[in-house]
Amino acid sequence: MPVRRVLAALVFLGATAACVAAPATLQTIDGKKHKGDLVRVGEKEVVFQVDGKEITVPAKQVLQIDLGPVRPLPRDAKYTQVELTDGTQLACKELAVKGREVSLKLHSGHEARVPLSAVFWLLHDAQDAARRKLFASRFLAEKSATDTLVVGKADALNGLPGTIGEADEKGETIAFTLKDATEKRHPKLANVQGMVFVRDPDPKAPAVRCKVNDTAGNVLLASDVAVTANGYTVTTPAGLKLDLTPEQVARLDYSKGLLTYLSDLEPANLKEKFIFGEGVMGHYRKDKNLDNKPIKLGKETFAKGLSMRATTELEYNLKGEYREFAATIGVDESVGGGDGPTTIIIEGDGKQLFKEVYRRGQMVMVNKMPAPKWPMNVTLNVKNMHRLKIVVTTDELIDLGKHITLGDARVSK
Repeated sequence: MPVRRVLAALVFLGATAACVAAPATLQTIDGKKHKGDLVRVGEKEVVFQVDGKEITVPAKQVLQIDLGPVRPLPRDAKYTQVELTDGTQLACKELAVKGREVSLKLHSGHEARVPLSAVFWLLHDAQDAARRKLFASRFLAEKSATDTLVVGKADALNGLPGTIGEADEKGETIAFTLKDATEKRHPKLANVQGMVFVRDPDPKAPAVRCKVNDTAGNVLLASDVAVTANGYTVTTPAGLKLDLTPEQVARLDYSKGLLTYLSDLEPANLKEKFIFGEGVMGHYRKDKNLDNKPIKLGKETFAKGLSMRATTELEYNLKGEYREFAATIGVDESVGGGDGPTTIIIEGDGKQLFKEVYRRGQMVMVNKMPAPKWPMNVTLNVKNMHRLKIVVTTDELIDLGKHITLGDARVSK
């Protein structure tokens, strides 16, 4: 029977209830989608069953495999968030540090043990969004030269720089030496709100093959995926082995290192001209339309993309590392505006790659029938190019209401 879902849990110590798996969707890097059943995941290829026939897709062509909805934990679920040195993030119902080992009970029902040296950071009561944001901005935004022991309550987190050692065998205290001090202290772990360790990446660690979203709020970075009789065994670069039934995984994301959304990048150069002032239409938007709502082009909604008003230029440094640019280009009809014309120009290293003039309501003939010209799927060759520039402009004196949206604007290797 084809496997429809995949992957994950460390030293699997608990059985989970099976559930009915929905058809999976495999999306390739060129935008093609296949609906069916996931049969096998290999290092070099993925085998998928579509309408009773097996197809083989090279792993380097796979963008992601959706096996079920990616849902956050319930709002009332209290958890400790742990990030390992390989980037794996775990939502823990319970956590205990004893000696040099960390014991984890995940919200998925699994139990695991990892060495303290494999932990990059941890934060208690991570279900509080304000606390997570404060922790990230104060203790993760910039690399520290020392470990940080985080103490305090609610929104008053304080960081103590120093060296974090091992815990006692009962898991009640942990050794800690303040920066520029020689005396070792043993604060109670019950009073510790978080920890951040100085960890250098292991140059000998295997490369990440894919990112796995499970159904219990965990994000697992896998260096190896092996098919088993009960599902899959996932190994992370930090050495963590995870076993999951097919029903426990929501998504396999292969895009890391292969595909980059422009909305996840900061432009190397940005030009915006506000004829009527910044309060009208405003700045360009990432992953939202110009009204700060979800992007919609035609009948399709896009989670990623760029929304640009006329007189906007965005330039990105591709460093010659990408092969292809792709986007669905059109106008978000839910955002008000004039009838045009609005022009979009895309350049690579100063060479014009694409130019089109948009007019709201513009039609073309498709199979002898009139159809909207926009949105259109655009794919451009950017191999070995360093600079990608996107310009939205208009020849009219009034640029108010002239805008263009690029859904899923991305570059791929």
